[in-house]
Amino acid sequence: NHTDKFYEDHGFYNEFICGYFLKIWGITSPDFAVVNVNSGIFEGVEFPEDFKPATYEYPCFGSLEISNYNDFIYSNFDSGLSFANRFSNKIDFLKIGLFDLWVCNIDRRPSHSNLVTETRNNEEIIYPIDHYQAFDGKSYNSLHRMPTLPDSYSILRTNLLKKIYRQNKVDFGPEYWRSYYYDSVSKSEQYFGEILAIIEANVGFEITMKTDLERFLFNTNRINSVFTDFYRLLL
Repeated sequence: NHTDKFYEDHGFYNEFICGYFLKIWGITSPDFAVVNVNSGIFEGVEFPEDFKPATYEYPCFGSLEISNYNDFIYSNFDSGLSFANRFSNKIDFLKIGLFDLWVCNIDRRPSHSNLVTETRNNEEIIYPIDHYQAFDGKSYNSLHRMPTLPDSYSILRTNLLKKIYRQNKVDFGPEYWRSYYYDSVSKSEQYFGEILAIIEANVGFEITMKTDLERFLFNTNRINSVFTDFYRLLL
């Protein structure tokens, strides 16, 4: 992923910020890095008219390739437990749903999963991808209003996630989720400044409106509301 606006494209920042947050939250996700691409490699290659090779001269968001991957088809959200049990990290479905509420990720929804699967050792693994429109879209101008993810955008509403929760609620009940969520948010806040500093140092530009993003993510009332919505949507 690259930016064609560079200094104004908050969606570009979001990929890096969410990449770090996913690691803190213990959600299985692809490794990523800043990638510098020489646009000369595109010489002689035919691309669509709107493709702009010159934009790749800027630092890019690069995600490690997942071998043996398949797109997670949105109709799978209507599947049952036999499908869910194929995944070694099926609890990550619920973690991803909760994460999306917290970062207000409008890039993932039941009709557009932005999830991929990998087959490894006869098991499947789920990975979240594409957080370009986290934080209510690629501009931070709305964050002062404390936007919330519309219910229709949450994968927590789907039959698959509801069944995963019910199947595992003995080991992953309310106390687990409360501890997991608040610990993850706390660690995210602890490392927030360091994460942004690392991103800025590696891509060579300053992330604007950092204060707005920080106030949005770590507002106590919103944090509590997200956890309430997690259970409201699941149950």
